Amino acid sequence: MKSRHHMLIIILMIAALPLWNCSGGPGTAHVTVNLGLPAHASFQAAPTAFERICALLPFFPTRAIAAAPDLVDITGVRLDVTQGGSSIFSENFAPTTTSVSADVPSGSGLTITATVIMDPANASAVLEYAGSANVDLAAGDDVTIAIQMMASETKIVVPDYYNNRVKQVTYITSPMNGALHSTATFNSPMDIAFDAQGRIYVASANGLQRIDTISSIETMPYAAESAVTAVAINRAAGLLYYADGNGSYLIRSDLDGEVNTNLDLLDRIADITGIAIANDGTLYLSGTDGGYPAIIHYNPSSQAILGSYTDSEVLQYIPQHILYKDSSIYAIHCNDDIALGEIVILSPALAFRDTAGSVNHDAISGISSDPMVFHHPIHFVAILNRKFTLMDNDTYSNYDRIVSFDNMSGDNWQAYADMGSAGSTSNFDFYSYSIYIGS
Repeated sequence: MKSRHHMLIIILMIAALPLWNCSGGPGTAHVTVNLGLPAHASFQAAPTAFERICALLPFFPTRAIAAAPDLVDITGVRLDVTQGGSSIFSENFAPTTTSVSADVPSGSGLTITATVIMDPANASAVLEYAGSANVDLAAGDDVTIAIQMMASETKIVVPDYYNNRVKQVTYITSPMNGALHSTATFNSPMDIAFDAQGRIYVASANGLQRIDTISSIETMPYAAESAVTAVAINRAAGLLYYADGNGSYLIRSDLDGEVNTNLDLLDRIADITGIAIANDGTLYLSGTDGGYPAIIHYNPSSQAILGSYTDSEVLQYIPQHILYKDSSIYAIHCNDDIALGEIVILSPALAFRDTAGSVNHDAISGISSDPMVFHHPIHFVAILNRKFTLMDNDTYSNYDRIVSFDNMSGDNWQAYADMGSAGSTSNFDFYSYSIYIGS
């Protein structure tokens, strides 16, 4: 009798195994990932519930994939799989521009991310392209997934205002060591943005220009008149936003400048110094609202102000630049008070979270300093990168520098300056923070 019970239990366990695997239990699925970079890398949204059901049925076609990117100097490809934010698989592959295949853990709610790693010696500003897709995989599945790639990690491209140039720094390894490429000449460059392909857009006193690489300038027919102070790109949608006329106008354009729309600032927004794009396509602007220093949340589709932060005790002057990163808003706000933070941190709803950093020129020796101690931070650069990187303006001893760090505590703090031959001053000559405080 006991043996019959044992036999019955074994039969039930065997019968249950397929159901267990199909629901995301132990087992693997074979995945082929096609790598593609379309002209402006249109956003591939996470699949809807309906699309996930259709994907399981063979008579529904899969999404079309654009041609694989014609990339040179690729050093490798990496495939990562996460579930619930935790890594469950990672594998490196030889360089390719077409596809990679791997046996990965099955399960539901998986995010598959493909990363193409570029040789830093390449003239392009891009260090990595990446793209991801959300999938459910049953054990034994053999699927092909199309992932569209966009620039995800770039070199540090700096608008060197008074030197009338753009400088590209590949990496920072120590205060005196940065790998540099050639420079491109501009008239008082103010801001930098990257599209999905990694092309560079430069806002300057001459308007707006696009660079395919640091040594190649392509003048596009943008409607900009002069004195473009800020530029940002919605890489998912292929849309360009820039502030024209010393920050008095906000323009939306396609990447080639053929369709331009002057957005309504509602007789409130002016002096735009920075533009940041949220994941939902809305904008965060640094500038003024009704004449007061402000950080503004703006919907370019409805041309409506969604919120405005104007606390005068925090924003003493016009914020100089703005960054959207990891669901927080970071604004540089030129504060002369050592006790107050130089970077304001807000929630997406513009609720105050914290400040970070301090100004203390006397505590800086050359280009070296303790973490989060600045001359005067003025501008975020390399905005796609995992680290924070910004330009720091020294108006006293000509040690303008760029600094990078992991978080607002200043972990892994690094500084770099384009030092002169004598090593006594920096060749960087950024625009002065005093532009925004009226001195």
